[in-house]
Amino acid sequence: MRTSIIIVIIFLLAAISAVFFIADKKDTEVMIINITLARPPDDDEAKIISQVDAAESYVKRMEVPEDTTVFTPGITVLILQDQKEKSGWNSVAVPQSGSIYGKYSIIVRLSDAIDKSKPVRVLARVISPSGTEISVKMTDVMVS
Repeated sequence: MRTSIIIVIIFLLAAISAVFFIADKKDTEVMIINITLARPPDDDEAKIISQVDAAESYVKRMEVPEDTTVFTPGITVLILQDQKEKSGWNSVAVPQSGSIYGKYSIIVRLSDAIDKSKPVRVLARVISPSGTEISVKMTDVMVS
C-alpha cells in the first residue's frame, strides 16, 4: 500500500515536471524594438532618439516579460496600430551616470494581434532620472 502511494506521487511529480518542460519549449511571438540613442548634431537633447526599428521574433514563453517596470532613467515603448494599443508600456533602463548613447533592445509582448500588411507605430520615450520626458519619437515601421 505504501509503495503504491510513493509510485503515484513519483508519477505525479514526473507529469508536472513534463508539463513545465513542454510549456517552456513553446515559442511566443514578440516584437523586438531596437532603439538607438545618439548625440544630435545640434545638441538638442529632445532629438537623441536617432533610430527605431521593429522586428517580429519568437522567444521561449519564460523569456516574455509579463509586466515591465517603467525604468527611470530609461526608455519606454508602446506599440499602436490603427490608433489602438497593441502592447502595454515596456521599458529598459539606461545608465544613471555617464553616456546613455548606444543601442537598446526591448522585448514587447503584443496584447493583441497585429495586421502585418500595415505598419505599426512605435512610440518611444526617453525618461530622465527625475521621471520627466527627455525625448519622444513616434515611428511607423513595417514589421518584418
